[in-house]
Amino acid sequence: MTGTGTASGTQLAAACAHEIVGPLLDEAFPGMPIALARLGSGSDVLGLDDLRSRDHDWGLRLAVVAPPEAVDEVDARLERALPATFRGHPVRFPVT
Repeated sequence: MTGTGTASGTQLAAACAHEIVGPLLDEAFPGMPIALARLGSGSDVLGLDDLRSRDHDWGLRLAVVAPPEAVDEVDARLERALPATFRGHPVRFPVT
């Protein structure tokens, strides 16, 4: 977010992918092709998030793309291993 000193949603997702999710999956599933991205809806996908967009359904989001046969195992591993927060933002949150 420009001028606020706060990372945008895309920057936050990229940092979490690089620092937490990527290394965790590389360790648990060495050699498995996995992609991480911030996809979907939300102003942060376009780099347009601001303080107002943080008052509704804004949060740390990251899509994990894995081989179909590994999805359940990857999901279970992330559920067990991800921290509750990353840089002060919840990793799990409700969406309206």
